[in-house]
Amino acid sequence: MRKRLGIIISQPDDIYQSRLLHVLLEDAFYYNYDVCVFSTTVKQEGSESFCNGEANIFELINYNILDGLIYVPDTLKIPGLRDRLTEQIRERYHGPLICIDYMIDGFNCILTDDAEAVCELTSHLIDFHGCKRPAMITGEEGHIHAENRRLGFLRALENHSMPIDEDLIFYGDFWYTTGDKVIPDLFDGGRLKPDGIVCGSGHMAVGMCEALKARGIRVPEDIPVVAYDVSQEIRYYPHFTNAPLPLENTAHAAIEALHEQISGEKISHKRKNPVIISCAGSCGCPETQKASVSVRYQDMNFQSDFFSTGNFMMEELISAKSTDEFIDLVGWYTYQLGEIHKFFFCMCDDWDYSDDGNHKHRRIGYSETMRLEFTRTGGDPFLQKGGIFKTEEMLPELYNDFPEPRAFYFVPMHFNERCFGYCVLSMGNRTVSYDPCFKSWMRNINNGLESLRLRNKLRWYSSLMAKNARTDALTGIGNRFAFDELRSEIAEDSRVFIILGDLNKLKYINDNFGHFEGDYALQAVAAAFLSSAEGASASGVARCFRYGGDEFLFIAIGSFSPSECAGFESNIQAVLEQKNKTAEKPYLMSVSLGTALGMVNCQKDLQKLIDEADRNMFAQKRRLRYIR
Repeated sequence: MRKRLGIIISQPDDIYQSRLLHVLLEDAFYYNYDVCVFSTTVKQEGSESFCNGEANIFELINYNILDGLIYVPDTLKIPGLRDRLTEQIRERYHGPLICIDYMIDGFNCILTDDAEAVCELTSHLIDFHGCKRPAMITGEEGHIHAENRRLGFLRALENHSMPIDEDLIFYGDFWYTTGDKVIPDLFDGGRLKPDGIVCGSGHMAVGMCEALKARGIRVPEDIPVVAYDVSQEIRYYPHFTNAPLPLENTAHAAIEALHEQISGEKISHKRKNPVIISCAGSCGCPETQKASVSVRYQDMNFQSDFFSTGNFMMEELISAKSTDEFIDLVGWYTYQLGEIHKFFFCMCDDWDYSDDGNHKHRRIGYSETMRLEFTRTGGDPFLQKGGIFKTEEMLPELYNDFPEPRAFYFVPMHFNERCFGYCVLSMGNRTVSYDPCFKSWMRNINNGLESLRLRNKLRWYSSLMAKNARTDALTGIGNRFAFDELRSEIAEDSRVFIILGDLNKLKYINDNFGHFEGDYALQAVAAAFLSSAEGASASGVARCFRYGGDEFLFIAIGSFSPSECAGFESNIQAVLEQKNKTAEKPYLMSVSLGTALGMVNCQKDLQKLIDEADRNMFAQKRRLRYIR
């Protein structure tokens, strides 16, 4: 069986994560590892309860089936998540581990080499633009990446034997607002102190250029600006001379180090890509690489993808009337996920709790067993129905032996903190993360499941209320309202047998032993009547009801013989006698019974039978000298 790596990360479709994952998967496949990626679809966006629901996916991880682990904690921005997950890894995982871009005591950590790229950018300003007093803007003081970027700046100055002016090195927060915060310190008597600016992130570069522009200073005519780590958002800004994060080198180093720990073999030729500076307009160089923006010029009404105006996925999902209908719809809409290898839909076996009004919803972890509702293979129009599997397996597909390594993305299904299950998306052996539309697609699934859960819950409460409306609360048998419903449904020319019963000496029991014992006696008589009704139901319709305070009614509809009818009556007395023996109460429970048998052609006929049974019941009560 092929060995298996786990990767813990957030928001795989973000540019940093997708670049990193691309090479991690590429290298893992090269060394013949399968990969399980566990991720939230967001880093920190959303309410606290939504983020908690996302973070629950990490409770799924069975560390015992992982041969190696890649941990990217700096992407885990949900408050408290990083610390909780780090402690979980310490307690549950004891195998080869590589932590990327974050220092944690006791973990083998690999950091992206920020210093080399910033050194090259600074040298570009010095060598090609003649800068004598460049300034550096980096991130938070003490942040390891901020300090490494500062170190690269200092290294370039030292390589060129230039003096270090600490007044031209500024700490920021890696965000747009840094420009406005530091720009007053860049001036001396109304003139700029530096003759070039190195920004430690693309966001800070944008903020700096906007702050300079607000003061009438042009980039690059008045001062050149270069940027490190230009992220996806900056593609739409006038072109920066930049050096991207060398994430390829980080990923190479992580997988190589992990493979050495797992295999015990040394890798003699380790890969490292050179720093590449992309020269553009922000420093004054001729633009050799223009920003490319991919725009889809399509009529939105005729697109077939998720973002089409004709996409009614949400409306269809929230209109689903059953779990089966919902699952079929999800299977249909997987076509919007593009070139996937396989998609797996796994639900907790207690995801909606619709059969128990007191059940608290699942917030942490998953049920002991999961239901693989379906598997969709890319290109196959048919869904393959799954079955039950143990949650500790995570996914049965992981244990199939395939000729090539594969990657699986595990993504939570939840509505805020309410856990429904999880989905697994496999791209096969393609080294890509899922499409940016996937997290919006998953939110449709989550919102649709919550709508279905509420619909099921309302249906359950409606059924419960209907049952309660027709059920005597004390005895659990039908009440007078239920009898009236049955009465209206009796067809003409029906043969009907009636037993009317009255609990003897209920007042005596209540007065001498308490109403609790009186209730017990009523329940015992109801149980006796129910026993006869259940026995008679095999041959026709038979029901029993609490007809009044201490009165009970048995009604059987069908071709019952006189001997069968007599058996129903004697059964009531026999069950009650047995109850007296086993209960050992200080009083005797007994019931006076009256019967009537006849054909019913209208409601008046039925009432005549009830009246006849009532007279017969009173006659027996008088014979037994039970006075009401």
